[in-house]
Amino acid sequence: MKNSFLLITAFCVTILPVMADGPVLQSNTSIPKIQTAQSAPKVTSEVKPVAVSTNFENCVKTYKTSVDNLFFLALAAINANNYKIDEMQSRTGYISFLAGNKPLLISITAVDSKTSMIKVTPADNSYNFSPVIVERIFNYLSNNVK
Repeated sequence: MKNSFLLITAFCVTILPVMADGPVLQSNTSIPKIQTAQSAPKVTSEVKPVAVSTNFENCVKTYKTSVDNLFFLALAAINANNYKIDEMQSRTGYISFLAGNKPLLISITAVDSKTSMIKVTPADNSYNFSPVIVERIFNYLSNNVK
């Protein structure tokens, strides 16, 4: 039993290093080394948020249409841009909605019988939001006011 243990131990000691290093070649030819792809250097540039601000002057516009027509067109503009309507009141002419995570308020008033004014303002009075939101609403209104 002791001899068989020594025989197995001697066998493992001689075979394992050969198996770990790979096959042994008996000829003078050498194995070509495998070229590994070098990884590209990692760029660690962080995207820094840019503070975007909207001017109040860009949030007000007048249209040659009635208050009722502009109110319904504003609802259609919010819906067309996939914004979420929170609350609306046609009597006072305001619509509260969310554009992304930003709560906004649309108020519509009559200038005269054929002209109406619309204001798109932030509900939290912070004008740090993208002007694209207001531009999309105004573009929809400009394209659909008759």
